[in-house]
Parts: sequence; C-alpha cells; structure tokens
Amino acid sequence: MTAQAETRGWMQRFTAIDLVTIALFAVILRYAALPVYKALYVVFPWNQAVFPLFMAFCMATMLAIVPKPGTTLLWTIVWMLINFFLQGEELVYALGSMPIPIIAEIVFWVMKRWGGDLTSALVGTMVYTAGFKIWDWIALNQIFQIPYELPIFLLVSAVAVFVTNNIGAYVGHRLGMRLKRLIG
Repeated sequence: MTAQAETRGWMQRFTAIDLVTIALFAVILRYAALPVYKALYVVFPWNQAVFPLFMAFCMATMLAIVPKPGTTLLWTIVWMLINFFLQGEELVYALGSMPIPIIAEIVFWVMKRWGGDLTSALVGTMVYTAGFKIWDWIALNQIFQIPYELPIFLLVSAVAVFVTNNIGAYVGHRLGMRLKRLIG
C-alpha cells in the first residue's frame, strides 16, 4: 500500500476542491484583470504595470488556500488555456510562457526548504512577474514585431515587479489567509 502511495503522480496531490480553486482564480484573473488591462491600452506601455497587480493578487490568494507544489504551474496552464480559447491568444505566446511557473515553483520550493512559508514568499511572485515581463519583451519584439523601446520597458517592468506586484501579493496573501481561516 505504501509503495502505491509513493508512486502517485504530482496531479494526484490535488483534491477536486484544489482544482476548482485554481480554476476559479484563473477565471478571476481572466475576467477581472484583462478587461482593465485592455481598457488601459491608451496608456501603453503603462498598462503593462497594472496586470502584475492582478496577477500577484490572484496568485498569492490562491497559494494561501492551496499551498501545494505545482499550484502556480496548473494556474498558469488554466489561464493560458482560457486566453487561448476565449481571447484568441497566440499559441506561441501561451506555450512560451509555460517555463515561467516552473522557475517560480523552484523558488517556492527553495523558500519552503529554508523554513519560509510557501504562501508568504513575495520573492516567488516577483520571480514569476519578472519572468513574464522578460517573456513579454521577447514576444513583443521578436514574435509579434511590435517595437518596444528597452529603456521604457525596463522602467515599466521595474514598476511592475517591485511596486504593483508587491501590492497585489500583499493584499492577496492577507485575503487568502482570511479565506483559509474561514474555510477551516
């Protein structure tokens, strides 16, 4: 019986409630953040700094409720699938963003091994946001051929990674801990 328990795959660690929670926060990100992001296209590239606020908020709240390895990977897969099928996201962008949560998962794992709380690791959300900002730069300039000046990109990314990301992660973590206490 123990040999069978040891050979379980990483997806079997998640309960149905965990998977519904992950999907719920992916839907919240898609339907709460993306309309605001698109409405702010008139102030491009500064709309790029608003999206990490919602992304970190949803991720920190979700990680407080479902603090299991692989959560950010599943969450990214779900919201990229939503974007691909409902928004018409480019497939190359969706597939290219898949290594980013793996890097964040490694950071969360290291933080947990060092004794830090998995859900309070602001460093993990910063790595996740920084990874998406780097991928945005590559995708916009190389794949979609949209000129994006490097100095402006670096300024917007610094604001996104160090200001709006931390605000979203802090508020999301606090809300997630309250929800976790409420759930039990």
